[in-house]
Amino acid sequence: MLSIAICDDEKLICDYIEKRTRDHLALNDIEATVATYHAGENLLSVCKENPAEFDIIFLDIKMKKINGVECAKMLRNEGVNSLIVFITSSAEYVFSGYEAKAFRYILKTDLENAFDRILSECLAELKKQATDFYTVKTASFVKNIPLDEIYFFESKLRVIIVHTKNEEISF
Repeated sequence: MLSIAICDDEKLICDYIEKRTRDHLALNDIEATVATYHAGENLLSVCKENPAEFDIIFLDIKMKKINGVECAKMLRNEGVNSLIVFITSSAEYVFSGYEAKAFRYILKTDLENAFDRILSECLAELKKQATDFYTVKTASFVKNIPLDEIYFFESKLRVIIVHTKNEEISF
């Protein structure tokens, strides 16, 4: 199941993006959870607990304590590989947004026209990436493991252990 986060300190914008997301997903018969946040700090705390929590993050750049670019860089440092789409009222941050490996950038003035196209591009990218990952789902976490990082699988009684370059994951 797809998981999407929306982070914008403007409640009206956050609600608008959430509605457009849910409508788009329903039209395409895609199941997803959509979580909203009104501060980058809240999004960061969730992603620190589980870096693979979200597949797509819509992130405002101009926020109060932590701006979106700083938030995105911190997310990347925490190991978050989600597609990040910056949504903002100002084009001045376009290039700094790509330092945080942003997937796309939407101006709020163009949100109505561009949103469905950008969300479709995100979904297409995730579908493309899905073939390159093995997904581990348990009651407590979901983790996408790049296939090129997996050395082997081990079975001990009823537990599977995935041996990767950096860790061993049991489920």
